[in-house]
Amino acid sequence: MLACRQVQELLSARAERTLEGQAREEVDRHIENCEECAFEYETLRDTIHLLHSLPPVEPVIDLWDEFEPVMAEWEAERKLGLMTRLVRQWERAMAHIAHGAILYTHVLALSTSRRLGRYLITDPFAMED
Repeated sequence: MLACRQVQELLSARAERTLEGQAREEVDRHIENCEECAFEYETLRDTIHLLHSLPPVEPVIDLWDEFEPVMAEWEAERKLGLMTRLVRQWERAMAHIAHGAILYTHVLALSTSRRLGRYLITDPFAMED
């Protein structure tokens, strides 16, 4: 007989009716004898049924409004001279590197603060009121 943990991993497939054969029979047998797993199964089955009964939602965002300015900028940049395009690409690359360096420094500071925090009883740099 399957353990509760094994059954709970299969409950989603059982609720979606994709579990077949002996595995389905064992899960059904377990659900009959285990109140906790039966409750989990009923809750999951009811949630899935509710989700399937909801009407499809149409996206409210107009993708063309999002892409049109980007495409226009790309087209305008294509018409520029080679040197101007290379300079812009270099500036963008440097901006990305700078953003990455800022994020790395922030993560490093948080990590160092967390590691050193266990050694400090009080923060010597904290402003007192």
